[in-house]
Amino acid sequence: MAIRPVAVLGGVLLDAVEADKPTHQFDVTDKAVESGASIADHMQARPAELSISGVVVGGDASSRLSRIRQMQRNRQLVPYVNRVIFTQMAIVNISTEHDATVGNGFKFNIQLRQVRTATAGTVSVAAPAPVASKAAPPQNAGTQQVRQTNKQANNKEADRRIASAVSSGGGGGLAGGEMAMLMAM
Repeated sequence: MAIRPVAVLGGVLLDAVEADKPTHQFDVTDKAVESGASIADHMQARPAELSISGVVVGGDASSRLSRIRQMQRNRQLVPYVNRVIFTQMAIVNISTEHDATVGNGFKFNIQLRQVRTATAGTVSVAAPAPVASKAAPPQNAGTQQVRQTNKQANNKEADRRIASAVSSGGGGGLAGGEMAMLMAM
């Protein structure tokens, strides 16, 4: 097991890294066709991932672990420099092992994922020139006769019958129920 010293994660020295395991993946979109095999019509890169394992030792080992955990809690994007170099890495997982094989320190496994960010921008666009209207100008159609709906005609008849009943003084031949029905209209 070859151990290379001096790996740095977000400014924190990692004394001995046993392995850097980067992963670069792509998603490929497959579409089924009626006959034959599926076709692939698009590829999209997934964020790079990196798994690192090693050992941190020394009197300040616990404070270095605390700083790494603090970067994770703060969702800080950090660089990683060793045999491989990555930037904009999020600390996804930290696992440590504290056993008798490492006195005054700990073994670690850390998973990192690269974060790609987008920035919003504004673009000035010139407004298009106004388009001349091709519609004919409105014309005066003269006086129009208003058509009466059935409901309006019924309401007028009810008003006339109520007025007749009231003026004749007692309902004008209307039954009480018929009078109430006309009033409700």
